[in-house]
Amino acid sequence: MFSRWSSTSKAVQLQVLPAIYPSGANIEGEVAINLRHAHEEEIDKVEIRFCGYANTWIKLGNNSTHDYKELVRETTTLWTRGSGVYSQPGSDILSVPFSFTLPDKLPPSFHAEAMGYSVSVRYSITAVGVRKGRMNVNKQHCVPLTVVPKDDIGVSLKRESATHGWKTFSNEQRIRKGFWGDYSKVLVELKIPSIPVFPLSSTIPYTIIVTTTSPPLSPAQAAALPPGKLVFPPIPTSPDALDFTLGRRLYARATGTTTQSYTDIAAFLGPRAKAAAAATGKPRPPVDSAIDDGKWVATDTPDAEKGTRKDEDRADRQMGTWVQRAVFESTFTLDCPPSFVLSDFIKCAYDLVVNVPFPGVGNTLRLEASVVVTSGVETTVPHDVSAPGYVVAEALTLDLPPAYWDTSSSGWDTSKKVSE
Repeated sequence: MFSRWSSTSKAVQLQVLPAIYPSGANIEGEVAINLRHAHEEEIDKVEIRFCGYANTWIKLGNNSTHDYKELVRETTTLWTRGSGVYSQPGSDILSVPFSFTLPDKLPPSFHAEAMGYSVSVRYSITAVGVRKGRMNVNKQHCVPLTVVPKDDIGVSLKRESATHGWKTFSNEQRIRKGFWGDYSKVLVELKIPSIPVFPLSSTIPYTIIVTTTSPPLSPAQAAALPPGKLVFPPIPTSPDALDFTLGRRLYARATGTTTQSYTDIAAFLGPRAKAAAAATGKPRPPVDSAIDDGKWVATDTPDAEKGTRKDEDRADRQMGTWVQRAVFESTFTLDCPPSFVLSDFIKCAYDLVVNVPFPGVGNTLRLEASVVVTSGVETTVPHDVSAPGYVVAEALTLDLPPAYWDTSSSGWDTSKKVSE
């Protein structure tokens, strides 16, 4: 007796290929209409609705603001009571195909939330059984969609599979173990392919180099060091002794209120990467490591001093530094929503971040490298690679949280009577 208040239905069932759809692609499917149940549920017509929207919610103190931006909305009527269209003899099911074409430029499917904000870009197709009367809730079957921008550049890079050279990001700082004493130098370098964008599901190589330079040492002090001793500042001897992550910078606006956040969303090296691999059972790419034993490097002597000392005397007095170096080489793959800017409403950007901790307070060296993440697709990619009629060169995934797929949330509700 509560059917008039419920949007669930036995009369309409939607079938659409589970896939990643690039902007400009066609979305095809069909709606199975059970005519017997349609009459029992007093459905007057069946519509197929394709909608996409961006939604922001920001809370500051006791106040919260909300904003909404419609990206696409299309509605097609598939069946009307009394239209004279019936199912095949012996069956109650009428199958009606449908097709929608995505606009050429759309931001990707996206959802992020934390204490104080929620940001979404959502797309869905919904079969709606429309019922007359304001007190009778429409029936619906909603299917969320995964949409990404079409990416000609990323597709071209994938097809080339060529070496494009390297670009290097670096950061060098002076540190010391305590509040007093001579300063040391630490240098971290990140080498990544010199390409304009990083497509999803591509195998991307990288090299991390950590170089440390000690305070001044005489040759005698260097010779007295025990074999294999790591002089301050010590280099990392294991790839998981440092952190290599992907960070997301998010900006959102809601009715004049703005928020900015930074979140690590993926880990490639370090304790978090190790824990994630153990939790999921997915092996991480192997890491090639090269750890040297360090060497003493002489410091240049001023020319004026060179002319006043004998060679052997100068050798005794010559100072230098102990230089140590660690190199880590491996690959990573991205599955996050692509970078995007939706006017001044939502902005999503990414950084590759290397954090190398050294002994002492505040002695963690941080390196950030901004990267542009793109979809790397130009045609529809089904989630089921065995789907008939599709050939997938490599598996493509887009990491969206469970909240994106939760059709019970009010954000997915298209049962409201927008067409009446």
